[in-house]
Amino acid sequence: MMRVVRGSLSHRLFAAALLLLCSAGSTRAQGHGVGACRADVEKLCKDVKRGEGGIAQCLKQNEASVSPACKEAMAQMREKMQALIDACKDDAKQYCEGVQHGHGRIMKCLIENDAKLSEGCHAAIQGARGGGDHK
Repeated sequence: MMRVVRGSLSHRLFAAALLLLCSAGSTRAQGHGVGACRADVEKLCKDVKRGEGGIAQCLKQNEASVSPACKEAMAQMREKMQALIDACKDDAKQYCEGVQHGHGRIMKCLIENDAKLSEGCHAAIQGARGGGDHK
């Protein structure tokens, strides 16, 4: 697994990927009360504010206590995040270097620059969002 240095572009992209995947409709570990992690979210994260990756962070902190199905969904989410980071780190550096991290700003920047993105980054974003490649 890639080592992430706090504050680096990779760290910021990882955070953005987490936000994207937590809001993606097809991600079962998204924490919006559906899918494989629904019961775990209700049990372990009921007081966590929705948005900004709070539910995903809660599930990660409580991973030892979540159901096997949720653990599997979380593992799939990590795989998608790593693919997104690997595919988009050069694009993020090129198009979003000055963008402040947090609140999905890096991911928003990448999406806004969709027409300029490498094919691999574009495909990774579409895959993370649960859609096909529409480029």
